[in-house]
Amino acid sequence: MSVALSPELRLVVACCTWPPSAARAQSVRAAADAGVDWDMVCALVERHRVRGLVYDGLRSSGAALPEAVERRLVEGAANTARHSLFLAGEALRLQDLLDRASVRGVFLKGTALAKLAYGNIGIKQAWDIDLLVAPQNLMASCTVLAAAGYRRLIPAPDVPDDLFLAWSRHANEAEFVNDANHTHVELHWRVSRSETELSHITARAPGRDVPVMGQQTLRTLADADHFSYLCVHGAHHGWFRLKWLADLAAWLNTLPAEAIEDYHRQACAHRVGASTAQSLRLCEVLFGTVLPPALSASLAADPKTAELVDFALAEIATVQAPAAGGESLRHKFRSTLYLFALTPRPLDFARSLFSGAFRADDLAVVKLPPALFAVYLPLRPFLWLWRRVLRRRV
Repeated sequence: MSVALSPELRLVVACCTWPPSAARAQSVRAAADAGVDWDMVCALVERHRVRGLVYDGLRSSGAALPEAVERRLVEGAANTARHSLFLAGEALRLQDLLDRASVRGVFLKGTALAKLAYGNIGIKQAWDIDLLVAPQNLMASCTVLAAAGYRRLIPAPDVPDDLFLAWSRHANEAEFVNDANHTHVELHWRVSRSETELSHITARAPGRDVPVMGQQTLRTLADADHFSYLCVHGAHHGWFRLKWLADLAAWLNTLPAEAIEDYHRQACAHRVGASTAQSLRLCEVLFGTVLPPALSASLAADPKTAELVDFALAEIATVQAPAAGGESLRHKFRSTLYLFALTPRPLDFARSLFSGAFRADDLAVVKLPPALFAVYLPLRPFLWLWRRVLRRRV
């Protein structure tokens, strides 16, 4: 590991280690006593969306912290718990509505993962609800969401259905918002933008039901698929939010080491081994996840995994989250090389770039009929100019 973590980030990482233990408490106290900038700690907490975890880590360790910081963390943790409980109830409501419409929905990350990883649904900070449906149920799912009070946000609601469906062949998710309760839903019909990556993970694949509130259960992915999806999702975002990695590590820490090795082996068979290798090594380095000795030694000795780990650590260490579309050209170039290293075959990488060329916001600027959908590709430079330059002057 060639990326140095700041004292503030080391404290946040120590607090996010799960489950609670005497060793965690000692690490938290040692990090806090070493001297930290508490404003920076609070900024990292918000940046990485780990309010509940950091408050729990500091509270249970007995570490001394400024009164104003403690009040801020107490309030943030309480808000996290309330919002998490609300999202759990909303996910259960949507699952019931989808079931009544004979649409099988599978919930990704979120409430189900919180229960699996932490044993409760109040400590994991979440912003939205991720829902996976079969592609053939896309429009039926949109109808259910509309009846539940959600309007489509991305692509824009005035994009016609036929154009939305044409775009959906190159995308994997759309965003909806409920203006009454301010809840966002990301509706997925694939778990990856690439049609070939993790194509075996679908809403119709066998999953598991996780008890989340009393006897009420939420449908999620089977464990092996869940592991691959969480690793690929985090890896493709450069793990720029620590909470994704903390959630993964907390869940892995409930599993036997042999099961983790088996899930990694299955991921390699599905050609996403680079993502899972990086993820496991990050969990081991940051959160002490116990891996089988042979697997641990193999990951530590692999130069490609080391490079992927260093890229992710650099992303995690930044105080500000990357702004969509606002990265420097140097960062975009490094990110492109990084994604290429994650992709098993050049053809898969090319397909992913091709799919990414069809932007949802382009549909709202120029509404082409589906038969002319490919024309969006040569229009990309002009649409980019419109979004970045001309529209700002209007």
